[in-house]
Amino acid sequence: MSKQEAKKFEVKHHVAFTTSGGRGAGRSGKGHIEEIRPSAKGDFFGVREEGKKTLTFVRASQLRHAA
Repeated sequence: MSKQEAKKFEVKHHVAFTTSGGRGAGRSGKGHIEEIRPSAKGDFFGVREEGKKTLTFVRASQLRHAA
């Protein structure tokens, strides 16, 4: 995913994601973006899932707009 495509995701956007399981088992979920953290390897997006306290941080390539 290019940087231009990644910029389509902004705070408060409702998204779906799939994690690859870097820390723990891979899984899928839905939520809204609450935080964007820049990194040398690309931006990480903090997604808040309904009913969860903590944010799930995923890369732009793991996000897609929720239907």
